[in-house]
Amino acid sequence: MTSSAILDTRITEFTLALLEGTGWYQVNYDMAEPITWGKNKGCNFITGDCVDKTTKTANFEEFCSPLLSRSCSWTGRAGSSCGAFAMTTDKTIPSAINWWGNYTISQDSYSDNCPIQLTYRNLDCEDSSNQYSSTISAETYAYGSKCFMSTLYQGAKLTSAFPYCFKSKCKKDSKGKYYVEVGIGSTTVKCTSAKSVTVSGYTGSLVCPDPQSFCEQATSEGYCRRGCSARGSCVNQECVCDDGWTGFDCSYNTYVKRTLMF
Repeated sequence: MTSSAILDTRITEFTLALLEGTGWYQVNYDMAEPITWGKNKGCNFITGDCVDKTTKTANFEEFCSPLLSRSCSWTGRAGSSCGAFAMTTDKTIPSAINWWGNYTISQDSYSDNCPIQLTYRNLDCEDSSNQYSSTISAETYAYGSKCFMSTLYQGAKLTSAFPYCFKSKCKKDSKGKYYVEVGIGSTTVKCTSAKSVTVSGYTGSLVCPDPQSFCEQATSEGYCRRGCSARGSCVNQECVCDDGWTGFDCSYNTYVKRTLMF
């Protein structure tokens, strides 16, 4: 549960338990969606400092630094900016959360001034209408695409990395370790570790994320969005919808579409 508006929200067991606890709802816990935010980080994640006031760096990977730096959102859904989209200050903030010592404030007013990745709406990799935001033609804005940092370009060289959207798939090797296949146009790049790799036909490089962390955050083992809305089966992290239903979460009624066409 969060009081802030975020992209790629999840209906977790906590959400369902809250609804059930009101006495107004009966819930199906099979519909719960996984979330890795703060997973296994201990009590210090809640009670400790999110930013080291000496080094000005984030103490946990769920938070970010430096402010305004470009990156990808926690689940890899979209391109993002760290903490805010523009630098602002407030000299009335409590000293305990004056992380940078200069009264700089993050944009999320509910985060105790902790900097989190704020997503750009036009860089939502799953929204096909954002295709115009592509830096190179090989990018793909569609369901199944994820955000990757990259300096890939054709011809000139980029001096800093930008968020790119590419089709990707998490797979496992013979030892049960994740690797990520990234589709860059007609080329498939295999990311086996956190490192930068070059791609034929482009200057610059693709920044491969750590596959284990990326796949846990972006997909979650055996997870299908919204439990396929109880109208299909989850097979290899994709919904196989029952007759009459379609969409990535089986929420779209094809019968309604056929009816409206007549």
